[in-house]
Amino acid sequence: MGAALALAVGVAESTVSLGLRQLRSSGLICGYRADIDLAALGASLQAMTAVRLGNHARPEVDSFRQAAPSWPGVLSLFHTGGTDDYLLHVAARDAEGLRDFVLRYLASHPAVQCNTPRPT
Repeated sequence: MGAALALAVGVAESTVSLGLRQLRSSGLICGYRADIDLAALGASLQAMTAVRLGNHARPEVDSFRQAAPSWPGVLSLFHTGGTDDYLLHVAARDAEGLRDFVLRYLASHPAVQCNTPRPT
């Protein structure tokens, strides 16, 4: 990574390595990430799904916040203000996969407000 960065900015690799080391030790760089091609993994559809909780008591909110990130396809969980409480960034293979996710995980979680009957 240091060599590619050094080439891109036109400085010596040792200079980049030293700079990166200093930034990591100071806490300014706290990690690295990989951009994954979700379509190559068979998840070509991404969606932002608004979630409204039916009850805002601490146990229900905590239950949802702990469960949602572990559900298959969930990429991110965002807390929002306003009518909806959360946004879930979800990846699925297609629209049917997204529908299955909503029915299996969102509609069946007891903290989530649902306007349709919950599956049994």
